[in-house]
Amino acid sequence: MSYGSLAEWRIYASQRGDDAPANATDTAAGQALLRAQDYIRINYVGRFQNAACNADMPEVAEAVYIAASIELVTPNFWTKTITLSEVKLLTKVDAIEWTPIKSDGGIDSMVPKSSAIEGLLGKCMTAALDASRGAGVYSI
Repeated sequence: MSYGSLAEWRIYASQRGDDAPANATDTAAGQALLRAQDYIRINYVGRFQNAACNADMPEVAEAVYIAASIELVTPNFWTKTITLSEVKLLTKVDAIEWTPIKSDGGIDSMVPKSSAIEGLLGKCMTAALDASRGAGVYSI
């Protein structure tokens, strides 16, 4: 499934002062856009519960463009492999110490998120997912 287009993403990004998509090769930009589309499809569109939300709404394409801009700079940013039993937090710096993290939100709370994407698409998620989306790795 495709949300948005390479040409529209380049225009969207350029209007916001981000010329990286326009300066990237079609291959590199296209791959970043495809990975961003996958992220939005898997983590948002496939979980829409609000009847007013659908894959064709303009917010979906905008969310893809936001994700693609991050993905272009840092390939595979949105695709993290996480082992919940190994998740830990640095709690002491001088004598490095790690503390295991217990997450009630499951894997959803460990997936990278963008506050802008959450703002656009969060209204489409179920109440249960909204609660689990509170903590996480956010890109601001």
